[in-house]
Amino acid sequence: GGTGGGALPIVLISWDGWLVEGVEPHVHLEWEVASQVNNDYYTIEHSLDGYEWSSIGKLPGAGNTNTLMTYTFTDRQPTDGWNYYRLSQTDYDGTTEKFDIISVLYNKPITLSINPNPVQDNLYLHLEETLKGVTHVTIFNSKGQKLYTKGFIGEYNIIHLDVKKYRRGYYLLEVDHNHRQGKLKFIKE
Repeated sequence: GGTGGGALPIVLISWDGWLVEGVEPHVHLEWEVASQVNNDYYTIEHSLDGYEWSSIGKLPGAGNTNTLMTYTFTDRQPTDGWNYYRLSQTDYDGTTEKFDIISVLYNKPITLSINPNPVQDNLYLHLEETLKGVTHVTIFNSKGQKLYTKGFIGEYNIIHLDVKKYRRGYYLLEVDHNHRQGKLKFIKE
């Protein structure tokens, strides 16, 4: 007689990832496993295009268990745009099983500075990178009312705005470029 099909190395219940925004944006990856047989380790791979992969992490498996287990991994350096992740599991004998690819979108914030700030008549908005295409600039007053909005077409890393007519006080300036945003407060003297 034959040995039969044998047990599955792991029973994967879920495999997901999401962006955690904040001071240091990162991607949180999580998977849940119902059972494990001869499970040596998990490998997490990252790709920018879904074709070329590089390993970004390895976590030990639980060997043999029927206990429901949750695993997590953090990608602290997601790339601007789509990030693709692939999970695989390797047995003690070296056999590897790959699971579905998941994708997480990271719209890296646009880094801005205004010089000088407080502003008198002329506002110079400095962008950390050159933005190509259409860059939308919007200014709100301290009550959240939109005072100004304009689309700048071309390549920009400095945008000049005339704010002579603005009253003294606090304002919020927002930049939107291809779903990426940057926000900055400034004071009008």
